[in-house]
Amino acid sequence: MKENYAAPTPLALLTCDNIITDLRTRKKSLIGLFNSVGASAYPYLMREFFVFVSMTNCEGETDISIKLQAADGDVVFNLPGKIPAQNLLESPEVIFNIQNLVIKAPGSYELILTAGGVQIASRMLTFKQLACPKPPQDKS
Repeated sequence: MKENYAAPTPLALLTCDNIITDLRTRKKSLIGLFNSVGASAYPYLMREFFVFVSMTNCEGETDISIKLQAADGDVVFNLPGKIPAQNLLESPEVIFNIQNLVIKAPGSYELILTAGGVQIASRMLTFKQLACPKPPQDKS
């Protein structure tokens, strides 16, 4: 292990509806950033969303994972990944494409980022119960 080793430092842990990467510049546009989701019925199926991760203070290829955990400790998903960096000053990015995620019940869920098996960041995602709209009444 390096003498002056410091843990990888998270720069971003974001959830969004879509990510567009410009082919010429390789810049990313994150579309529809969110931290809460509303649904009228549970279990709720989220067809697709993305988790964007950026870190610094990594060297070589670092094992990472993102985990979504319910307040009761139930793990909804735990996905491994790798983040490549040539040197400690780079800010590499990783995109996780989450598809067909089933959320069993409304509530708060913690999205957790680990690097090298150590938790380095987290954020809350809230799933809310929405009331079903009442059908319009006929006024004839």
